[in-house]
Amino acid sequence: MNKDIKKEKMLIEVKKLISNKNPKDNKKAKKLAMRNSVKLKELRKEFCQKCFFPLIGKTRIKNGFKIVECKNCNYKNRWKVKD
Repeated sequence: MNKDIKKEKMLIEVKKLISNKNPKDNKKAKKLAMRNSVKLKELRKEFCQKCFFPLIGKTRIKNGFKIVECKNCNYKNRWKVKD
């Protein structure tokens, strides 16, 4: 029970950091989540996996994957699309 409360507080803290739209804060949020075993779920799709910049760029769906190309580093972030 106590661990669940701690994880909920950490998730709220992570959401605050990600809402700032700052690459440094996004990196801190990801490290904080990993350190405390908190799953980011849909929040991890809000920033680039490589440079932690907020994801804005070309979006396409191909072969069951959603592909978003980062405007900052041109890295292609891929996620499976649910059927």
